[in-house]
Amino acid sequence: MQYIEAGKFIKKKRKSGGFRTQKSFIDALMKIDSDINCSESYVSLIESGVKSPGLHLLDAMSIVLGFTKQEKGELLLIYKRVPSDFELTVKSNLKENLKINTIDAIRKKYENNRNSVNLNNYVRALVIENNSTEAINILQNNTSEKNLDFIELQERTARIAAISGNYDFAIQAFLLALQGCKEDSFTYTKNQILINIGVCYFNKGLSIKDKDQTNSIEFMLKAKEYFDQALEIDNKNIFCLDENARCCYNIAYLLEYFKNNNIKLKNIEETEKLVTIINSKKYENVIKEFFEQAIDFYSRVISNSEKGELLDKALKEAVYFHAYAHCKIKEFDKALFFINTINILEQNWITFFLKTGYFVMRYESENKEEFLDFALQELNIAYQYENEKVKEFITYEKDKELKVLWELRNVDMLNLLEGNLSE
Repeated sequence: MQYIEAGKFIKKKRKSGGFRTQKSFIDALMKIDSDINCSESYVSLIESGVKSPGLHLLDAMSIVLGFTKQEKGELLLIYKRVPSDFELTVKSNLKENLKINTIDAIRKKYENNRNSVNLNNYVRALVIENNSTEAINILQNNTSEKNLDFIELQERTARIAAISGNYDFAIQAFLLALQGCKEDSFTYTKNQILINIGVCYFNKGLSIKDKDQTNSIEFMLKAKEYFDQALEIDNKNIFCLDENARCCYNIAYLLEYFKNNNIKLKNIEETEKLVTIINSKKYENVIKEFFEQAIDFYSRVISNSEKGELLDKALKEAVYFHAYAHCKIKEFDKALFFINTINILEQNWITFFLKTGYFVMRYESENKEEFLDFALQELNIAYQYENEKVKEFITYEKDKELKVLWELRNVDMLNLLEGNLSE
């Protein structure tokens, strides 16, 4: 175990400080900072040397237990931490260097110059932020302009339908607009229409992902065709790269689900081509190819992040899935490097959930029991950050990503759902 001596030291200081129970210690910590979300089980993991406290928690501990400057300094070194003010400076500089965008920055850019590019970026940003009402209002106001030609009018009407969830109508309207984009002057508009048709098919696939996997794959394969066509026009369009990455990842994810549960793909329409491919290759190779494509597209999204067209929410998701997809193709060293890098810069429930999945896949690959122990430890920490979200995910992933934990550590998983963390 890591950090055994540090854990023993903290335990000794707790007891000598008059906190006979971990609960009384936590109560004292919360008096220092009410935002601290820490359980007795988590303190036990720290004191036993399994886990390390975050800077926020360590700062509160040093106040409650009266650490000297030397004691706190040594703990910072042992836990490979740095003072919180320095950490915040590093994070601020990183965000500035990456030019991570906010909805306000994209709105301001649109208001200063209401051209088609800024309009499209702003509307997409609003949709990502789940503000469909404002996105539709902006499109409706722009659609009422008298100087719009038929293609622009048709395209914006289609986008309103797409945002409203009327994908079939939107696709037909986009296709009608696409027919008029034959001249070279319509290259940008054609590119945007192709992306939007892809998004419609992709969202159709996502909407039935849990109840009709075969048709879900069919729609996603259709979406990928349009994303690929759009990238032939502009291979650096970060929004299209991001959508294509998500599409490839979800296709691979669904195929993996079919394989793991011995479900046969129906030989229909778009999936007919995929069935032929699968029959001519090993199932694993097809899945790996789609995950590899996802990694490539996510890499290109991250490489082009300075363009400032995607919100930080979408960029973070790209970073998370870029790391996790390496687990899927069993590049575990790379995966762990990327996941730990994310964890250094920003710790939240998702980063520890990624580590959970990493250890689950290491177990599936190497069949070592210790990886299941590590997976549960990471899941426990994720629970500390966002218990309701973690409960939701471990239930949803019961027969998918976390299937092996439910099968082999069922009692632990049930306890976690009830809020009883593992010691």
